[in-house]
Amino acid sequence: MKVKNDLRYKLLLTLICGVAFFCVCVPFRSFFQLTSMTELRPAAILPPVCSLFFGFWGALGCSLGNLAGDIVFGLSAPMCVESFFIQLFTSYIVHHLWYSDFVVDKDISLYPRFDKISKVVRFGVIVLISSLLNAGLLGFMIMFNTHSDFINNTTLIIFFNNLDFGVLLGIPFVAFLSKKNIRFIIPKNKAEKLGNEQKDVASFNEKMIYQFMCAGLIFTAIITVFCYFFLSAVVVDDIKLWETIYIFAGVVINLYIIIIARVLLYTEKSFVIPIKSISTSISEYGTDGNFDNKAIINECKKFAGIDSEVGNMAKVIEKMLTDIEVYTDNIKKSTAEREKMVAELNVASKIQRGILPKNFDELNKFNVSVSADMTPAKMVGGDFYDCFAVDDEHMAVVIADVSGKGVPAAMFMAMTKVILHMFYDSGKTPSEILTKTNEVLCSQNDANMFVTAFIGLLNIKTGEFIYSNAGHNAPLLMRNNKEFDYVKIKPGFVLAGLDDFKYKEFSTTLNKGDTVVLYTDGVTEANSATGNMYGEERLKNILNKNKNVSVKDLVNAVENSVSNFADGQEQFDDLTLLALRIE
Repeated sequence: MKVKNDLRYKLLLTLICGVAFFCVCVPFRSFFQLTSMTELRPAAILPPVCSLFFGFWGALGCSLGNLAGDIVFGLSAPMCVESFFIQLFTSYIVHHLWYSDFVVDKDISLYPRFDKISKVVRFGVIVLISSLLNAGLLGFMIMFNTHSDFINNTTLIIFFNNLDFGVLLGIPFVAFLSKKNIRFIIPKNKAEKLGNEQKDVASFNEKMIYQFMCAGLIFTAIITVFCYFFLSAVVVDDIKLWETIYIFAGVVINLYIIIIARVLLYTEKSFVIPIKSISTSISEYGTDGNFDNKAIINECKKFAGIDSEVGNMAKVIEKMLTDIEVYTDNIKKSTAEREKMVAELNVASKIQRGILPKNFDELNKFNVSVSADMTPAKMVGGDFYDCFAVDDEHMAVVIADVSGKGVPAAMFMAMTKVILHMFYDSGKTPSEILTKTNEVLCSQNDANMFVTAFIGLLNIKTGEFIYSNAGHNAPLLMRNNKEFDYVKIKPGFVLAGLDDFKYKEFSTTLNKGDTVVLYTDGVTEANSATGNMYGEERLKNILNKNKNVSVKDLVNAVENSVSNFADGQEQFDDLTLLALRIE
């Protein structure tokens, strides 16, 4: 049963603590006797430590070990019993005070690990109380049984034995046990405050404490040797000499402990706590999506007033985070503005696509089939196309490419489209239309942009196709179901580039089955991953490979070919295609 097992464990702890106390105590009683009633007593570290970890059962074990030592060395039965209960009481009080509400820090964990100076102070104060009680009660016992003075060398040696060994050796011993997988015995109502703080790696505080404790042991040895050389010439009796040395060393060591505790408290307050607090708040930044800098800034403000490197660090971090917060707010505003601009560009893109015709059913009466598409490099583009009936006998076809990309190109494209339409409706020829359009654009071109354009006018009855070119790519023509080839034509100068430029006009005859393909340089200048351009030859080959398909499938075939060629590379220019076939 669990209760039985717990009792066995507690009895085993009692036995181990008792045997350990007896084995440490007896050799020093035999060889390091300081007075008739006491000796150099390293075993004094065991009662507070065993009580701290194992409660009443640890205190009972040490008390039984002390009782066995008293019996072996011939103390009277009354003194043995009195000493037993005094040791049990003053040992167990350590456990009781550690787990009581007598706290230095309200947030302190009850885990017996000295990762905070407040825990060291807590342990030292408790050991001091235990040592005073032990020395006082044993002093009364000795006074009543031996009729000696209450305050004497024996009482002082008992006090220093318990206090100095309990602190100087007790702290390292507690640190050692706290790293082991030991089952503590603690009050049930305090179990939630014990936590689970067992760690293999010592904190900075612990390392500092252990180093000062080790330095204290070395300091003790130095003080002892120093006292021996200076007092041996004055005090002749060996017992009196060692009593004096022990008491003097005890006073000096306790002053050392007080000074070191003050230094460690200053170090913790000025360095350890600020660094730990700031680092904890920084480590929590971003946890569960929390990216609020205020918690870190508030922590830094707490320590910015410290006149040290830590205070300067807190100020720098506070300023850095404040600047980051301002920068983040600016980014949020920029992002909001960008999102608004993207939304507006989406609307502009839809408007632009609405300007470009998608349905050419009205041209069916002319026995022609037309398909076209434009893919902008950005959300809006500078390419455009059009194909529409001018009158009952003529239809017009236009493709153009504005310099640049994005919103400026789109606006210049819309203006150019309106001007071209205006002159088409006036009944002018293609060369006249380009000449007049160029004049208007040159007079309103503050942005120094230009346009390449190809326009044609088809007479449905005769098949005559009159066209003019303003610096645009030469179209491809397939006759009589043969092969596509480039139309040999002089390009002319770009629109909006040179005022008073006169454009030339060319003509040919289109028969049933003939197909004309117009395109912008976004097709032939598309780049692959290796930096090669799609090129005119590749365009001609893909058209010839798909010459028997519908004009819609022909446009799709070219777009797919360009997409596969680019293989995911960013599109740097608008891509536009228009195919017209005489049925």
